[in-house]
Amino acid sequence: MIASHGFFTLQSEDLNQLSKILEKHPSIGTIKSEGIHLVAYLKAPLSGSDLNKLLFEKGIYLSYMVHRKFNQEIKDLESTISFYQMKIAEDKATIDKLGDSLQLERFAREQYLMKKENEDIYIIEFDTLKK
Repeated sequence: MIASHGFFTLQSEDLNQLSKILEKHPSIGTIKSEGIHLVAYLKAPLSGSDLNKLLFEKGIYLSYMVHRKFNQEIKDLESTISFYQMKIAEDKATIDKLGDSLQLERFAREQYLMKKENEDIYIIEFDTLKK
């Protein structure tokens, strides 16, 4: 997973000068122009107060600044991790059961509809829809 430090949405009277200063900063990665705002994606941690101080020292006055982190993305990825950890635990339990030859035969019959040479298989499906 790629570590993300978030992004800043910035607005100033001189977006060109703001962009030039941001491009030189080691913590700033990609910079995109979105209308009257610049969006600066971080490749290393940088606080809003540190950025504001730097820009003020360079004569850039911000009229708008928001620092956002990818909280929703982080929550989604944590949820995905937890889902797969549960699946791994279920699969490990299934693998342990399959060590027994009777359980292995049962699994093959139920999951893959395998049969012995002299057997016939009948699949009975029930209609669960009520009319």
